[in-house]
Amino acid sequence: MVTAKRNFTHDVKFERQQEHILVTQGIYRYCRHPGYLGWLIWVLGTQALLANPICLAGFSIVAWKFFQERIAVEEQQLRRFFGESYTQYAAKTPTLIPFIR
Repeated sequence: MVTAKRNFTHDVKFERQQEHILVTQGIYRYCRHPGYLGWLIWVLGTQALLANPICLAGFSIVAWKFFQERIAVEEQQLRRFFGESYTQYAAKTPTLIPFIR
């Protein structure tokens, strides 16, 4: 949120605003979706610390499914907004979320 500033929102945008820019510096240099990765680590980490294997498995499945769907929609819009610039960025920068390219 600090690096992306005004370009970070909690909802997927379907219309590009004039002020929207493709953020590729800071943490975005290493991870395409650092907010999602952080949330995933927090959710799974809390269940691991609580030694709750059933919830750990359940949260893993639900969170992964959410990210799989959400990231697909978000990246479709980012490719529409930024074209080849986003395609090149996505090709060299991982999500770091298992099984989501």
